[in-house]
Amino acid sequence: NGRAQVETYTVQSGDTLWGVAAAFGLDVDTLRWSNPALERNPDLLSVGTELLILPVAGAAYTVEKGDTLANIASRYGVADVDIANYPANHVSISDTLPVGTRLIIPNGRKDLTIPPPAKDADYPLAWPLVGIVTQGYHADHRAIDIGSVYGAKVYAADAGTVIHAEWARTGYGYTVIIAHANNRQTLYSHLKGALVQKGESVARGQVIGAVGSTGNSTGPHVHFEVRDDGERVNPLDYLKPK
Repeated sequence: NGRAQVETYTVQSGDTLWGVAAAFGLDVDTLRWSNPALERNPDLLSVGTELLILPVAGAAYTVEKGDTLANIASRYGVADVDIANYPANHVSISDTLPVGTRLIIPNGRKDLTIPPPAKDADYPLAWPLVGIVTQGYHADHRAIDIGSVYGAKVYAADAGTVIHAEWARTGYGYTVIIAHANNRQTLYSHLKGALVQKGESVARGQVIGAVGSTGNSTGPHVHFEVRDDGERVNPLDYLKPK
């Protein structure tokens, strides 16, 4: 992109995180990891908000008391020399880092760690993620919505075969559908992306994707459907009560 320094961008009416990222040649995660307010909910864009725009893919980090290059690098999955050698940082391996210093971490990754849900072997299905049911099953919504943080892992509710793992044109965004025994299917939509492929066999509790907000979505969540003999039924009847 030709940029060497951090820039700021003021959010305009109609902007989306994906659109802003694309305009600057970055990925969405880089914007999230450089702007803490967006980290857990990438839809918190309001007109007039100033976003930090990094010159490279990665993350921005503000030094706290006790930090060293080594522990910062470890946290983001990079080498300390990668941070020290990035010209805009103006630090060396031996430097004591002043609190409040903002560092660019090229190719740094900040993966959220959320414990997987229990496999609940005594129930027909396991919860596909740890989260809060933000919308229940009713006549106009034959599914449940489970809210969580953007990027959290999504798990197969039962063993089966993946029959769909791509963008769905129905407003569901990135969607995975798994066929199980007894002519049952489960559907997981609005994903950040799929981590399985059509035709792949999956185990109960296997990671199949990550929480996103793709398609017609108002925030990071998974739209979870259960279909028995093609009919959409209430998923809560198959899951361990919370």
